[in-house]
Amino acid sequence: MAAEVSSDFTRFFTYSRRVKRLGISRGLPCGNIAEGYALTSPHKISFAVWDSLSAFGPRPLLPNIIFIHHKEWLGDIGVDWRKVSFHSADLLFGPRLRKVEVACVDPYLDFMYATEVIRNLSYIATSVEELSIEVDTNVYELPIPTTGYLSGTELSFLGRLTSFSSRTVCVAPDALIALATLPFLETLLIRANVAEYPWDAMPHGDRPPPPQAHFKALCVAIGSLPSSRSIVDLSITLVHSGRNYPRKGIYRSEDIAPLLSLLAVQRLIISGDGCTTILDDAALEALSQSCPDLVELVLETRPRFREEQYRSAHEDLPTPWGLVQLARGCPHITKLALAVDLHFSAAYYADPNLQLAWTTPVYRSVCEAPALQEFDATGSLFGDPMSIASFLSLLFPQLGVIWNHAASRGARGMPVLFHAWFTRVRRQERAWALKERMRLREPDSSEA
Repeated sequence: MAAEVSSDFTRFFTYSRRVKRLGISRGLPCGNIAEGYALTSPHKISFAVWDSLSAFGPRPLLPNIIFIHHKEWLGDIGVDWRKVSFHSADLLFGPRLRKVEVACVDPYLDFMYATEVIRNLSYIATSVEELSIEVDTNVYELPIPTTGYLSGTELSFLGRLTSFSSRTVCVAPDALIALATLPFLETLLIRANVAEYPWDAMPHGDRPPPPQAHFKALCVAIGSLPSSRSIVDLSITLVHSGRNYPRKGIYRSEDIAPLLSLLAVQRLIISGDGCTTILDDAALEALSQSCPDLVELVLETRPRFREEQYRSAHEDLPTPWGLVQLARGCPHITKLALAVDLHFSAAYYADPNLQLAWTTPVYRSVCEAPALQEFDATGSLFGDPMSIASFLSLLFPQLGVIWNHAASRGARGMPVLFHAWFTRVRRQERAWALKERMRLREPDSSEA
């Protein structure tokens, strides 16, 4: 191919528009390539050809290319062999690229070459979805660099990127921060030089949960916002290392109290592995009175807590009385995650007033009952599973799922099984009462 033979470039441009794939993806048999026209040669193109294409060829060379798997090398030793590296990947980039795999096997590798490739790619192919850039060190038996280096913020221009891989190219902190800004990134596999990263400034490592004072200050700040009365959804995720820290990561009613002023809230979620949020009966009653439109209340508890660490916290757990107040005040709630003291103690059976306080409302039909369908009781104190199931079947007739991640499989299933039995019995009772035209009512204190 020579510069003065213009017909060669016309012919090249005609055929290059048909090329959709260049090379074969790693691990993909050649027979699996069906769509479009694919070039599957190893691309051992002489430098003379690359020079001509670079100087006189159309831009882009392959305007409709979607996939590239390209290996660069120095070229066979011959009349046009050069010790100076010549990188051809940039000439192959097109605006319609979706998947790019570039591997450099140049024994005289430019340490910063990966940065140059990404910079040029970000200017031409901003729609790339999958990107891999590697250095192949197994081709030559020569003392060559073992890794490349990628720096800069150009990766942030690849807004559609979903997957990025660089096993053999070190990613600098600024490039990693650029990757963190990509909205659709799902898969990330990188090599990092740990000496370059300011680990103390990054949110990772062996860190305890936030202190109670910090969490309470956050709740106060949220409750003091001018728009606090219009907040509908509030989700707080407490980030830390996830280890169990004795007597740390436990947040109580007085800490979360400022959030009870969010009158319009429908979803209140406080989550984070290793953290426990506890509401007592008084706080649960206040929440049910101030947030009647509540649909989800998720206050997560550590699934594998040690009882001796939480013995003092158990005193603050809400009782069935608190659940009754929640059912009365928040009839639209569908999901509940809350640690509850479900012990029906001897005092309950001996005290008529306590029995009356824990008496559940009587619903003439399921439509009148609270809409709760899912109850995560992880962290709760359980007593007799038969009593618990009977109580929940009366209070939440529509409840279909009961979780307890801290219990063994057998203990976890017993309340669920009993609840299903009691629910069927309650359904039959309501059907019989309606058929007999009986008026169901709540018991009076004089009848207790």
